[in-house]
Amino acid sequence: MKKLSIICFNLILITYSNICLSQDYWELVNSPDSIAIFDMDVDSEGRIYLACPFSSGNLTGIFRSDDNCETWQRMVEGMDTTFSPHTRSITIDNNDNIITGCNGQIYSSNDHGENWIEVYDSLASVFRVAEFGYDSIFLIGGGYANGIVRSGDKGLTWQPVLDFELFEPIYEEATTGICFGPNGIIYACSRTFVGGYGSVYKSEDLGMTWSVFFNDGYSQFFSIAFDQEGRLLVGGVGLHRYDFRNGFWEFFSYNMVPFEILVVLDSNIYLACDEASGGVGGVVFSDDIGETYAILNSGMDYPDANDFAIDAIGRILVSGFSDRLYRSYDTLITGFRNFEAENKNIPFSCYPNPFKNSTSIISNIDKPTSLIIYSSVGNIIARTTLEAYGIYLLQETTLPSGLFIAVLISGHSKFVIKILHF
Repeated sequence: MKKLSIICFNLILITYSNICLSQDYWELVNSPDSIAIFDMDVDSEGRIYLACPFSSGNLTGIFRSDDNCETWQRMVEGMDTTFSPHTRSITIDNNDNIITGCNGQIYSSNDHGENWIEVYDSLASVFRVAEFGYDSIFLIGGGYANGIVRSGDKGLTWQPVLDFELFEPIYEEATTGICFGPNGIIYACSRTFVGGYGSVYKSEDLGMTWSVFFNDGYSQFFSIAFDQEGRLLVGGVGLHRYDFRNGFWEFFSYNMVPFEILVVLDSNIYLACDEASGGVGGVVFSDDIGETYAILNSGMDYPDANDFAIDAIGRILVSGFSDRLYRSYDTLITGFRNFEAENKNIPFSCYPNPFKNSTSIISNIDKPTSLIIYSSVGNIIARTTLEAYGIYLLQETTLPSGLFIAVLISGHSKFVIKILHF
């Protein structure tokens, strides 16, 4: 194990939005009544899905919104509802195949959640985390012998690949985070519920086998991600960071417990922190690649967060155990999970922009692509298929003035342009 370098800092307890913004950063949006939201995801057409495990009856299961959080439908057809489907995790691949992990079961849907099929059953595990990566691999995190179960065939068949009971000392570990890293290496983190400590694990064979990458003999770990400089971030009681170039760990003893890490744009990092776990609650934000952090709770009536998602036009969704769902007012250009981030050589253009009467959206890609145009609140204005090097004419006849988002989808890549109509 590499030498652990411990650096202690105090979290800057200020409200970022009070300093930098003229309006609240977050807005409270509609969510299903009286439910705890454990996980969220968004499909390629902008449908939003919530995994809700607590309570009973009609308050558990997967909830879907087709209209940007205005209304919600409960989607549990095909799930075992005898004791309520306690859905705790959800992830979606590039073809909109959906996987959800529950208390003992994993379910799959290939029709936007309308129908579900049980694809894995293990009564001994609670499947708390689900991730998709590398175009073909689903990983679900549970506990004990089902520390991680894996599917490489769109979620049809599954096999356990991480057995916590094979690692000494044996604790009652549960997977809390999974991160698909560069060069085909996958990382995961864990915590325990009765004594002991968690670990950071890694797999160098696409998730088939695992080894311990780090533990310090006392920490619990709750979230894991890579920052913009390729350093591994692991949320515990504070934040651990591993620099691969120098081969050492840093520990920042911030007064927070990050349950989720969202990395976007060139330097922005968002941490979702649960107040009930001690310390700062809500969203903690850095705009300098993690060198400094500040509280970013402006607009939240209760400072509590545990998960992030990005909606169809690049706004951040934040859920918490306090039954609330928030959304950022501003949109992001990068950070679309499962798609390539926008880069400076974006393969389509819009001219003129801003426009008054009409504008042309031009594809520079040598094959057919999908084009979706959204309003600033996420409503679909137009949807079409562009031929190779195709052009779409957007006319103002029925459009109000304002901001619009053009999204071009080619294979597993997704590119975004903001368009202003005046």
